[in-house]
Amino acid sequence: MIPPGRRSSDYYGKHADAVNDAFNHGVRTSGAYDVYVDAYVDFGEALADPRVPERIVPAYDSGDHLRPNDAGHRAMARAVAPGAL
Repeated sequence: MIPPGRRSSDYYGKHADAVNDAFNHGVRTSGAYDVYVDAYVDFGEALADPRVPERIVPAYDSGDHLRPNDAGHRAMARAVAPGAL
């Protein structure tokens, strides 16, 4: 899953946002993936600010609004289901 943060268009153009959003939506809703069988990890959910889901939780933000800091990486690690390993 593609995590939240500064929109990809800031780096890759407007089309990248649509591609990222479609990818995340497809994985979450298509029924083609099962977190217990396919072992995907929803980093978007792990890092998203509940008040503004398109943003990384400020405590997890490295400062560039795109990549997580150490606390964000720990949140991502906690999102991995132990049985998936």
